[in-house]
Amino acid sequence: MPKLILCVDDDSAGLRLQEIILTKSGYQVLTAESGPRGLELFREYPVDAVLLDFRMPGMDGDEVARIMRAEKPEVPLILLSGFMQPPAETIQLIDSFLPKGAPTQQMLSTLEQVLSTPASAPEPASPESDASES
Repeated sequence: MPKLILCVDDDSAGLRLQEIILTKSGYQVLTAESGPRGLELFREYPVDAVLLDFRMPGMDGDEVARIMRAEKPEVPLILLSGFMQPPAETIQLIDSFLPKGAPTQQMLSTLEQVLSTPASAPEPASPESDASES
């Protein structure tokens, strides 16, 4: 069964492009043009990963990521931004960051990477960090 990806972005053209790319790559895709709608879909469907825009009117990606992480910490979150690097507190909430306009292959490989990494912590951590515990 194909993985279900939720794309949340207020830019309808960018959202449509993500949907086309992901669908052609074998994923099932849900789209939302706002943070609140993204949260509705996130709660309603068993999504496998989320592509989330950082800057959106009303509820931005930072706020959406906080809520998603609190509700389903095992679901990977990939933040997209047209700005440089998001703030450190936002980086701790997500599994990966991609600049908007990144090459298609970079988006797909990042998605594949987060989908293949077992969810063990709500914040990014290296796999070696668990091995040092007694």
